[in-house]
Amino acid sequence: MRTLALAPADLTLIFGGVHLAIGGTLLAPEGVRKRNGAHRMHMSIIPAALAASWLVIGCAASFPPPTQDLAQAQSATRSAIELGAAKQPNAQLHVELARELMAQATLAMNEGHNERADGLILRAKSDAELAISLMRDSTAKTGAQSAAEQSNAQQIVNVNQGAVQ
Repeated sequence: MRTLALAPADLTLIFGGVHLAIGGTLLAPEGVRKRNGAHRMHMSIIPAALAASWLVIGCAASFPPPTQDLAQAQSATRSAIELGAAKQPNAQLHVELARELMAQATLAMNEGHNERADGLILRAKSDAELAISLMRDSTAKTGAQSAAEQSNAQQIVNVNQGAVQ
């Protein structure tokens, strides 16, 4: 059991190890009395630390408007359209999805739901980039097919001209 050192008395209460003093005196376990100045300083730091942590949490909770991401998604959508996404049904579908998501994101930003808007914009950007990839894939397949047809046509010409196979 711990022994307690009593300071000059007014009224002191102990609740669950917390020492309360009335009238400027402090009741503390022996050994703590020697660090009384440090103890009081520690007790004054706690409220300041709590206030600072609430301030940090409050600032972190506000999400900035994702305007740069929106601009990137719009740019990707324009690129897909310029590559001819309107001609390829699957790419056209993803361009339309990107446009719808960007419209929803704009509404969410206007209502102050920036975090939701950011998620919608990321999905829109992904759809637009998928449309670009589909168009590049389609162009590559068309180019490969054209090259194969040209090669076959050249082989026929070579055979007709007596070239060795």
